[in-house]
Amino acid sequence: MHSKWVLLFMGDVQLRRLYVRLLRRRGHRVHTTSDFDEARRLIRSGELDLAILDEDLSDDGDSSIFAALRADKPQLPLVLLRTPLSSDAAEDVVLRPDPPKGIDLTLQKPISPMEFGIQLDYLLGSSSESSPTLEEDSEVEREYDALRQEFIFRLDEDLGQLNQLWNRLCNDDESPQTHAVRLRRTVDPIRAAARQFGFIDLADELAELSSQLEPFLRPEAMVSKEMIERTGALLQSLHQTCQSLQCRRLAGSPGAENRSQTHILLVIDPDPDFLHQAEAFCERFMLRIRTARDIEEALRRVCTPLLTGVLLSISTTSNATALNQGINELRNRSPLSPLPIALVGERGEDFDQIRSLWAGTSVLVSKPLTTSSFARVIRRLTTVRRAQKSSILIIDSNEEFAEFVATHLESRHTAVHYNASPTSLFESLERHRPDLLVLDAHLPGVSSFDICRALRAIPRWRAIPIILVSDQSEPKIRIAAYEAGADDFFSRTIEADELRARISVRLERIRLLRERADRDALTGLLTRRAFLEQLAARLSEATRHQRHLTFAMLDIDHFKKVNDRYGHPAGDRVLARLGKQLRDCFRIEDLRCRWGGEEFVVVLIDEDIQTANQALQRVREQFSTISFKGPDEQKFQVTFSAGIAEFPRDGHDAETLLGTADARLLRAKESGRNRIVIGHR
Repeated sequence: MHSKWVLLFMGDVQLRRLYVRLLRRRGHRVHTTSDFDEARRLIRSGELDLAILDEDLSDDGDSSIFAALRADKPQLPLVLLRTPLSSDAAEDVVLRPDPPKGIDLTLQKPISPMEFGIQLDYLLGSSSESSPTLEEDSEVEREYDALRQEFIFRLDEDLGQLNQLWNRLCNDDESPQTHAVRLRRTVDPIRAAARQFGFIDLADELAELSSQLEPFLRPEAMVSKEMIERTGALLQSLHQTCQSLQCRRLAGSPGAENRSQTHILLVIDPDPDFLHQAEAFCERFMLRIRTARDIEEALRRVCTPLLTGVLLSISTTSNATALNQGINELRNRSPLSPLPIALVGERGEDFDQIRSLWAGTSVLVSKPLTTSSFARVIRRLTTVRRAQKSSILIIDSNEEFAEFVATHLESRHTAVHYNASPTSLFESLERHRPDLLVLDAHLPGVSSFDICRALRAIPRWRAIPIILVSDQSEPKIRIAAYEAGADDFFSRTIEADELRARISVRLERIRLLRERADRDALTGLLTRRAFLEQLAARLSEATRHQRHLTFAMLDIDHFKKVNDRYGHPAGDRVLARLGKQLRDCFRIEDLRCRWGGEEFVVVLIDEDIQTANQALQRVREQFSTISFKGPDEQKFQVTFSAGIAEFPRDGHDAETLLGTADARLLRAKESGRNRIVIGHR
């Protein structure tokens, strides 16, 4: 069979390339254009066997251009790719006018490449021998899905560009029209792509934004405060829609770990060779990557919940104030709270791990990057990222309901773990340490109500929120659930929005209660009880993975004299200031605790004793320079002493390590105070 000539009249370049490849695999030859005059010329040439027309190239749905193309060659078969007007199929039928006369086949977008190819084979009368194999069609189908996912992946960056143009418009009183034109030209392709890929609600919001820009486009436009507020609110709504779409990419099977789509690393470095090396490492570790040359560029690329963290390049001459300011700007812009950050720099006299601890980041590595150092960065950032999530454990024989919960809750803030059987309930509780338990009310072979009562009798799990679910919702079952100690009860037919609302309320409440119970009110550090609970988990992890932990025991020198001479309010200010300094000067994952009175404990994760000593020396030096005031405005200064022990060199359990650190603290006191002791001598 002779190959056919096909015209592809389509604007989206990426999709056009994809459909060209699909048509050529079917043995056809293809002309492509997005220019109306060029399309007319090709149709009039008489060599075409089929023309495929994208409705998005018409002006606001004006079908006259398609009628003009039909008039040029009435017998030429025409296929129209139509853009849906609503995400609801029934509503779309009502809203949509009939297709233009003379259209032989209408296909609704988004249409899969495989369906597209089959429809064209039928229209062109292609034989089965000339059609590609199912495997070849599936490959194109996967490419189309990858383009669709890429659109969502980059959507926050596109919206960041819109924000940047909007800010220029708001801050330029002389020529808002110029910025409005640029903004609209940027909005329209994003809107068209959203419709092309079937994200109709997003496309509608972008269309509304384009419409609201109309007054700004007029000569001598008078920009009112109301117009600015309305358009700004719509941009904010678009960012929320973007985050919602991106969070859906995090959903998967219950309890799944390390999904590749969540692994996105933002690398900031002015050196293109280093960025190229980082791209190679990310490809090797199957990570997505975004690159930026500086903080300003990175601020447009950090606004996604899909981010694992940031790798920020510094130099040995980097200003500490500027470094902290840049880190704070990134954290303020990111939807992650807090944003995991790693530092990388050239090794020099001033380059050590202290600078990363001081900046409040997670890890520091030196250039050139190696496979092992890059793996260490990713491991650390991923660990910090996971620690931010709330955790839900589902015990339910109905796996479909567990999938439903995971799909609608598993986002940047919630991890979902699933067991079909309650036989390993307590093992699962210890392994996942969930913030909330969802329990099937009718588990086979065991009473769910008895499980509730048992958990309420165990101090470790007495406060965990428990939600029972059932296919039945009779009052007597709900009452029995509440009497057994359940916090909530709902049917498996619950709507997704209500599910999210009821579980989110429980998670937020337990978070606030835990924060209040786990934090010392004066210093903001962990209480002794909360510290010991978290320390047990860190020790267990360090033992399994053979990592370092360092324990520092601190004590304020002559604190009793401070209270006696300047009063307890002044002493409280000293404690609060040291607490703040310990909070600010170490990483997110490091443990800081008010041990009791004027004693504090700091545990550095995955650092050796020398690094911990250097970091703590810097804190000690800065603290000793702070001036405090007594009741009569008398100024005074305070110092502290410390002792440090290291796991596993100085012991394998918390009691031994804390005892060793305390003994070294005592030697620091006996040696004159305002010093740190790390060894036996």
